Amino acid sequence: MKVSSLAARLYASIFILLAICGIGFYVVIRSLASVEATLEERSSDHIQSLTQNSQASRQVFDLVTRVQLLEQAILYSESVLIEESFNIGEPLQALKDLSDNGGFGERIDEFVHNFHRFLGSSITLNQVIKEINKLDNRMGREIEQLDFEYTDYQLGRQSDGELFDHVFEDPMNMIRETYLTIGKKIGSIRSRIAPETEKVLIIEVQKELDILLLHLENFHLSSDPKVALEFNRSKKQMIRTIKKYKMSLRKMKANLEQRWNVMDDLVESQNLLLNVVKINEESVKSSALGLKQQLEKNVAQSRAQVTIVTLGALLVGLAFIYIVVSKHINKPLNRLVRGLRKLEKSQFDLRLDLGRADEWRSIETAFNSMARKLKESYSQLDTEREKFNYLAHHDPLTGLSNRLLGTLRLKEVIQANKKTRKLFSLLYLDLDQFKNVNDSLGHDAGDNLLVNVANTLNEIVSDYGVVARMGGDEFMIILDKVSSVTATEAIAKSINQALRQPYFLNDKTIFVSSSIGICVYPDHGEDVDVLIRNADTAMYETKKRGRDGYQIYTDNLTEEAKERVSISTGLHNAIDKSELDVFYQPQYNLLTGKLVGAEALVRWRHPEKGLLLPAEFIDVAEETGIISELDDWVFGRVSADVESWLEQGLSLESLRISVNISGRKFFSAELIDCLDRFNEEKPEIVELLTLEVHEQDVMKNAIYARELIQDLRTKGYKVAIDDIGTGRSSLSFLQGLPLDYMKLDRTVVHNVSSGENDFAFVKAFLSLAHELNVEVIAEGIEEEQQANKLREAGCHVMQGFMYSHPLPCGGWLEILKSSRLL
Repeated sequence: MKVSSLAARLYASIFILLAICGIGFYVVIRSLASVEATLEERSSDHIQSLTQNSQASRQVFDLVTRVQLLEQAILYSESVLIEESFNIGEPLQALKDLSDNGGFGERIDEFVHNFHRFLGSSITLNQVIKEINKLDNRMGREIEQLDFEYTDYQLGRQSDGELFDHVFEDPMNMIRETYLTIGKKIGSIRSRIAPETEKVLIIEVQKELDILLLHLENFHLSSDPKVALEFNRSKKQMIRTIKKYKMSLRKMKANLEQRWNVMDDLVESQNLLLNVVKINEESVKSSALGLKQQLEKNVAQSRAQVTIVTLGALLVGLAFIYIVVSKHINKPLNRLVRGLRKLEKSQFDLRLDLGRADEWRSIETAFNSMARKLKESYSQLDTEREKFNYLAHHDPLTGLSNRLLGTLRLKEVIQANKKTRKLFSLLYLDLDQFKNVNDSLGHDAGDNLLVNVANTLNEIVSDYGVVARMGGDEFMIILDKVSSVTATEAIAKSINQALRQPYFLNDKTIFVSSSIGICVYPDHGEDVDVLIRNADTAMYETKKRGRDGYQIYTDNLTEEAKERVSISTGLHNAIDKSELDVFYQPQYNLLTGKLVGAEALVRWRHPEKGLLLPAEFIDVAEETGIISELDDWVFGRVSADVESWLEQGLSLESLRISVNISGRKFFSAELIDCLDRFNEEKPEIVELLTLEVHEQDVMKNAIYARELIQDLRTKGYKVAIDDIGTGRSSLSFLQGLPLDYMKLDRTVVHNVSSGENDFAFVKAFLSLAHELNVEVIAEGIEEEQQANKLREAGCHVMQGFMYSHPLPCGGWLEILKSSRLL
């Protein structure tokens, strides 16, 4: 009954208010349709705008990254610059066409303008450099001409019985030295270290040019002016060339300053372009907020219209309309408004469920679709932003923090411990002989090795601090959770031990080790630069002491580092100034008493310290990479000496001259090519030479070393392994090497007369060598007892102070020209 009565009243109300309700419902339906249309239209526009801005953001990040790489590169090729102009210019124009944002287009134009300014300045600088190169070559030719005329003049004076001009100091040497100094400094300017450095170098070059002018002005011939007429004409021509050189140098200075200014403008336009992208992203959020406000406005208008209709329906239709509005309008609208407010707060995981099957279903579907698309789009933007930030602060190869992030992390740790002055440690690690891996197996294998090393370091250090790759094969380790030196040393030992494991790269077994330098905050420094510098200094001390270990920084190491720099600089000059010499230490066969060969040993006649032995400079040569040049010089000097002995008619039959080859040179790509050329040019010398390689160097890449030694023997070279007994090789490993000679290290020889283990090792080693038909040479013989024990074990070829010290070429020739008997 109640249902019927209610239904009757509802029917009566409906009939009475049919016209008013019909109009009212029509208005309501139209309002809902308007809300739905607005939502679909605005959401579509919003999604389209978001998609465009997302695409523009990604392209901007890609282009900015490419331009930054171009800024960092040192390009002097016009073709490369022009190609990069097209590669970057076309995407920029496409990016401009993609967006209808006027401000964005202006930033693109500004970026393009500055980019083309950058290209123009680079091309101009390239032209100036070419001009300087031409002037430099021209100046070199004019110096040669001046030297020729001066020499001809002096010879003429000598033939007339007159004394030489400029007896105490040759002016041509001063001119040549100044010219070479100018060339080196010009080369340093092209390295583009920093603007201030370039300015200083240019000033120094200008000073050197002034010095060169002064030398020329003071350089004159004291005889009849008619005799020196041609000389003075050449000198004037050279003075004109120097003035042109100075003019080109001023143009270079101006162009360098302009290029740095242009690069500053380019970086600023890049930042402005990125800011526009950020503003566009913010505009998307503002668009969502505007959409919410407009929908709220439309909803409010619908409510007002429904209220007017309800009042017109009087009391009878009020209850019915209230129920309809409350159930079918207010409740869904409230949910919709709450959903829009959550969208405003970037809460895109909401899924609207109105529980309706009418027009609200379309609104519900449109809302949920918009929320899903907004979530996907914002997720893509966040991913791109995170990826860009990650690439800026992490090493792309190993995934470790890069130098920038590692330095920032160290600064944060210093700041955190500044008040309490709590102790923490900094480790600086460098892989030993890593260049040999790249030279012998290629950079892909080297990269794989770096990834393995990075993983090992992370496993060891993860609970105590962080690891950063500083570049190349150098790593920095911040142990901010370790507060004692003892614990730091334990971690360093663990790292050294872990990195000694064999690595399998390109089907080859590789052994590596690491040198670690340790410094402690605040004892060894209180800022980033000092701590890193001191840790690096300690690391080089580890290398100096034999590598594969660690060293804690002390103040004395700074002075030693300065000494190493002095030795490195002096060693470069020693090769140029012919300060190096080769001594020969004879080798004798004790059975026959005959001289059977000699080992070539390099010496440095230092202008201040006197005669230096290899132990005083070889380590520095290996650290700085000059060891390869030193190897080339020694090999060239020995070959020239041997050729000279043959020309003098000396009998070198059955003699061998041993030349030491460093591990860096042995595994270098150009070794075989150089030896092939030498074999073609001087085949008669090849059979007299023996190439000596250290056992430790061979063990670092055993499989490749075996193949290389076999190749060298095929070409006619004899090969010896030096320092047997100091490395990690086994007798079985040595058994597999196709050798001609093996040399017992002086440390084994020193203990052979007193240590049973050393004597047993020598006997076993000699027994294996005899079976393999490999001759053994003992070095470092100083006592008769040592020689007797070695003879007892079966070794007969020896060298050492007991028989002869290393001799200069003249002393060696005296022995060679004698009976050659011991």
